[in-house]
This record gives sequence, structure tokens and C-alpha cells, in this order.
Amino acid sequence: MVPDRELNSKGHYLPHHPVFKPDSVTTKIRPVFDTSGKVGRSPSLNDCLVKGPNLIEEIPSILLRFREKCTGATSDIRCVFLQIELRKEDRDFLRFLWWERETML
Repeated sequence: MVPDRELNSKGHYLPHHPVFKPDSVTTKIRPVFDTSGKVGRSPSLNDCLVKGPNLIEEIPSILLRFREKCTGATSDIRCVFLQIELRKEDRDFLRFLWWERETML
């Protein structure tokens, strides 16, 4: 149930669905969030975010610079999204549904 004070506030719930990988050792089920999902004529979250530059054209240059040095470093950023702190006023636009009890499903 939505509290009365939140009925007319701006916000966005991220649509999501589970992806099942029964053969995975660590994560058999993971949530996938659809930031391009729309409700009616409302814009999606992707429609509201500022688009960054397309860096595909930079890949050859990046690879050449990588090969110039004696030592290279790489990293995996898959879990970075959950590490980013959002401004308090932006948090209502990245909501997702959460049930406190299974009986609420």
C-alpha cells in the first residue's frame, strides 16, 4: 500500500523479470531491470537520462595505447551499479517493488 504522502509524488518503478541459469554455481536466478520499459505514454528511464558519447570509434585508439606500455590493467564493472550512490532527490526514479512477506505476492 502506498502512503498518502507519496500518491502525488514523482517516481518511477523499474520493470524487471528473473533470468534463470540452473547450471550456474553462484547465481542461479538474477533480476534483470528493463530501463527502456514504458507505461502508457510516459517516458522510460532511458528516455530521461543524459546520453553519453558513443565510444565505439575510440576502441582502436584505446587498444593501441594499451599495447604501448609494459603493464596493462583491466577490471570487471558488472557490479558497479550497486556501488554508485545516488543523490537523495533522484532515488525515487530508480524504485523497484519489494514485498516484505511472501503472502503479499
